[in-house]
Amino acid sequence: MSSSIPKTMKAVTVAVAGNPTDCGHIDYRIGPQDSILGCDAAGQIVKLGLGVDCKRFALGDYISGFIHGSSVRFLNGAFAEYSAVSADTAYRLPNDIGPCGEDSLPEGPVKSLEGAVTFPVSLTTAGMILTYNLGLNMEWKPSVPQRGHPILIWGGATAVTTDSVDKN
Repeated sequence: MSSSIPKTMKAVTVAVAGNPTDCGHIDYRIGPQDSILGCDAAGQIVKLGLGVDCKRFALGDYISGFIHGSSVRFLNGAFAEYSAVSADTAYRLPNDIGPCGEDSLPEGPVKSLEGAVTFPVSLTTAGMILTYNLGLNMEWKPSVPQRGHPILIWGGATAVTTDSVDKN
């Protein structure tokens, strides 16, 4: 796999998801001229940055991750052929994942880049709220409850949801 990245690029990377924040950046003209929109991206690693843990990520790995698209600080965004994703906000995907090649995503477990790209912003935001705001440990099956009371998750939809209201 080549680690050479061209000086110019095409839009869009392998898979991206649209979020309300992307529209907000357009409507409110957030971000400098020539900045690139897009927060959720999925694709294949073509180059590793300095300090990236080579035990977690390698050239050729498939990842999904979020980017602060249309940032006033960086021109980087997901709606591009190449995007820089922080290792701290990237999720390594199974090696057998790839594009689904369909017009719509199949039901069931996520097995494509188009499905995996819908998670980064939503999953990371939920994780931050549970750990930072609510102070929970990230244990899959804790041996004892972390709180003496339940937590209500109101809604729980992601940026890419369907309307499930019966309109009849």
